[in-house]
Amino acid sequence: MFLQKKKIYLVGMPACGKSTLGIQLAEYLNLEFVDTDVEIEKVSNQSIAELIKEEGEGAFRLWERLIVRNLKEESRIVVATGGGTPSHQNNIEYMLQQGIVIYIKVPSETLLTRLSNAEDVSKRPLLADYATDTSGLLSHLQQTLLKRAMYYEMAHFTVDGTRKVNDSINQIVKNLNKMI
Repeated sequence: MFLQKKKIYLVGMPACGKSTLGIQLAEYLNLEFVDTDVEIEKVSNQSIAELIKEEGEGAFRLWERLIVRNLKEESRIVVATGGGTPSHQNNIEYMLQQGIVIYIKVPSETLLTRLSNAEDVSKRPLLADYATDTSGLLSHLQQTLLKRAMYYEMAHFTVDGTRKVNDSINQIVKNLNKMI
């Protein structure tokens, strides 16, 4: 079938739905689900916020690289990556070689709506400075998307992340089946 490459990597901006979609896609395909942020927290024994605060974003990016490259080689899994994962440490090239990369595309304005709860923004250390600054958050999201778009667009295919989860899963499965 489509899983000659055994991993499916979901990439996209924070709040695009990688984890939500990934959990349900993995269940639909009867595969294991892995969230790189959760794995980093397990291995580093600290939250992402603590890691970034104590060691900096650079250390966090190194942890991302380590996790992406050390996922069980033969495992058939769906991986929700961090928003910046593809744009650092040659991760996108590695993921393209190791599996199928799917870009979950969502406009900045929709991301802002999804992140409109200040508590949600505060939980995301690279966005926490914008917890009470909606216009600043939108500007940050737009600038970040501009910087990352070239990496996201290297994906094998793109899915509209504004659709209902079941519709997105159907679109993904349809695209995967075309890759047979």
